[in-house]
Amino acid sequence: MTYAYSFHGLTLSLPFPCPFLPRVETVSAPDVTVVYGPVARELEHAMATDDSWAAGYCWQAAPGRYLLKGGMKSGRFLVEGGTSITLQRNENAEDKRILFHLLHPVTAALFCQRGLLALHASTAHTPAGTIALCGRSQAGKSTTLAALLQKKGCAMVSDDITIVRCAAHDRVEVVAGSSVMHLWDDAAYGIGLDISGCDRHPVRRGKAALTAPSMPSSGATLLRKLCILEPGTGKIVGVSRVTGADKLDALLECVYGPLFQEEHPGLFPLFSATAEQADIFRIRRPESRWSLDDVVSVILDA
Repeated sequence: MTYAYSFHGLTLSLPFPCPFLPRVETVSAPDVTVVYGPVARELEHAMATDDSWAAGYCWQAAPGRYLLKGGMKSGRFLVEGGTSITLQRNENAEDKRILFHLLHPVTAALFCQRGLLALHASTAHTPAGTIALCGRSQAGKSTTLAALLQKKGCAMVSDDITIVRCAAHDRVEVVAGSSVMHLWDDAAYGIGLDISGCDRHPVRRGKAALTAPSMPSSGATLLRKLCILEPGTGKIVGVSRVTGADKLDALLECVYGPLFQEEHPGLFPLFSATAEQADIFRIRRPESRWSLDDVVSVILDA
């Protein structure tokens, strides 16, 4: 049996159910198909690797191919050509861990292979337009997103991974992803969210999994602003606008996963259109105090 879902503007066929994506009627020709099958332990002729396990998995990549190894409680994923994913589950695999790997690093690799821009970002649709919150792990992306939802009535577009694609008239847009976000317990309490009874993050047990008010799964919205969250040393929230050629460098900082020139001959126009359309800011939050309200105000007013 297979299950069909809406998935960042595409249709996805899975051999198992996924509670984090909206169901669609079964389609005869899905955009992306996940199947069970054997996956080699090593990717032949890999051009980039990360074997550190720092993120709870390791990966190897080459143009058009991406191998993720998720550990004993997950499995191995092989992404090929931006259309197919082969999954070899381990004997002790946990469904939630499988889904986490599928919906985050595997998804980023898939869309990169399709020539779209995958950003390590959480994105909200706000009164000021759609804003992508970028930054490294633990930069505060999900926390800031949650504050925009909880305190400002915004809608979630995606958490942790944001897919950017070309739209009409040389514009770029963000497509809606999963409605689930992961939040550290202390951050949730600081925002005023009740996380009692919430599921836990399958890899980072200190995070809760919450269902957030979000855009329709088929929704897409023009990207208005991109904010790179960084730690700061001062007592106030710092903000600086990124301009000129530095905008392309800033975008490259935010890319989720490896990029290969051979894989993306048409990606530069998408980078250029994104840099031209979106205002880009660096937001430096004080590490010495809880400054979330100030960060949110700066992001909306920048």
